[in-house]
Amino acid sequence: MSEAKQRDQWDHTSDLLALLANCHKSEETEPFSRSSFHPFHQSDAKQEPDIETDDITILKSLYQ
Repeated sequence: MSEAKQRDQWDHTSDLLALLANCHKSEETEPFSRSSFHPFHQSDAKQEPDIETDDITILKSLYQ
């Protein structure tokens, strides 16, 4: 319940921030969206970590 209220409040705040940022941006830059400022939307986007083969060999040596 509290997360829903926080999301609703951030929806409002991020819309206002995007509006202000778009009013003051240069014409060459891309327009801002709600998700540019919304912390819940940024955490929803899953980012895969960059895994190197060296990292995997180190982990394998720990469990052998």
